[in-house]
Amino acid sequence: MNTTYKLTLWTQSGDDEEIESDTHPTRTEIRDFSTEYVENGDWGDEGAAVDVHYRLEKCLENTGDWEECDRDIITVNIEPDHDALIKRAGGDVDCDHNWSAKGEGGCRENPGVWSGGGTHLTHRMHCTRCGLVRTETTMGSQRNPGESDTVAYEMPES
Repeated sequence: MNTTYKLTLWTQSGDDEEIESDTHPTRTEIRDFSTEYVENGDWGDEGAAVDVHYRLEKCLENTGDWEECDRDIITVNIEPDHDALIKRAGGDVDCDHNWSAKGEGGCRENPGVWSGGGTHLTHRMHCTRCGLVRTETTMGSQRNPGESDTVAYEMPES
């Protein structure tokens, strides 16, 4: 009799999904399944960091009962829809943006960059062609659960 494995995936806000297999999935395969599971959701244009919980079980040959083999949480990062965010800000998505931090503050060694404390950084740049301003916030390794890197676009008033 072959061993059967059952991988169950779920998020805080979604339905669970079960995948059965005759082979023990590797961590890489579990990450790939988790990414595919999350990418089918609607997370908005801003992007997100989605925690996917998983439980891996195997069917015991002699009883037919399921025994847990592994359980963990994988964070899947969803990339923002930059075109949608640029359009919303009134920017030109067809511009071949040339981003520069010159004149955006910060310090001489790192123009346009500010520390938000710990590993949290904010980067501010503007397009030298159309004037669109991009502000990226990276949370770094000291992020809280559910926090994700963000990007915002705006057209300056003048």
